[in-house]
Amino acid sequence: RAYATGWVTIFVPDKSKMDLGLKVWNELLDAIIDTGGCPYWNGLLWENRALKQTNPVFIDTYQAIKKALDPDNILCPGVFTGVG
Repeated sequence: RAYATGWVTIFVPDKSKMDLGLKVWNELLDAIIDTGGCPYWNGLLWENRALKQTNPVFIDTYQAIKKALDPDNILCPGVFTGVG
């Protein structure tokens, strides 16, 4: 098997155009998911998409391990909580 991969960085020097940059970014993320791709990292930029396609047992296990290892939620606060 072979998989295409890539990385896109959107630099928006004119902050008044940030909404357009976010729109483009979100369209790219949707296209990746819609064509069978999946994120290779976790974080707030992917969470709302990744959680939809992730087994709930994995999420429960992830959250239990995170709580055991990081009870004060210092590392990656708010990631994979379902509220992002």
